[in-house]
Amino acid sequence: MGNRHIFRSAALCALVAAATIALSPRANAATLTGFLDDQSGPVSAVAWIIGVHNGDAVLAATNAEITGFALAQTAGAPATPVVLTTFPVALGTIAPNANALGEVDIDFTGTPSDALFQLIATFTADGLTGSLVLPNLKFEGSAPPPIFPPVAATPLPAGPPLCASGLGALGLLGWRRKRQAPATA
Repeated sequence: MGNRHIFRSAALCALVAAATIALSPRANAATLTGFLDDQSGPVSAVAWIIGVHNGDAVLAATNAEITGFALAQTAGAPATPVVLTTFPVALGTIAPNANALGEVDIDFTGTPSDALFQLIATFTADGLTGSLVLPNLKFEGSAPPPIFPPVAATPLPAGPPLCASGLGALGLLGWRRKRQAPATA
């Protein structure tokens, strides 16, 4: 796990849910939202998977692509990560209510662990441009956390176990009575 590095945010769930691509309104245009899906790899080539979701129930987003990507340092010791990917990154046509993913590789060699960054990615689809901004991403050398929070186990209601134990007790009583009945007769 020593060569896996990631960026974490204090409000990771909020980032995934609230990162919206601001597209200019246009008739017959898809509704898009952006998100950071995953990050993994060695410090010299961390792969970030950027996702775009088409929230429109009817229209497809055509010619979708990631046109730019930048990291602006907001805190910590100075660092200069290098974006290795050539742009644009083609996402193609995104069907209604579907996602498309694109990979952006970054070299974080020499980046201190206290460095905070703001991610700025630009997108186009259907001839419109938009951006995804995720603040306060922290560089840490560790295994990646889940992007979505883990789902808590749903407890079993008390009713079914109580019913099963009650039926078991009645069955045991019936069995005992049936077993004792021939002895008294």
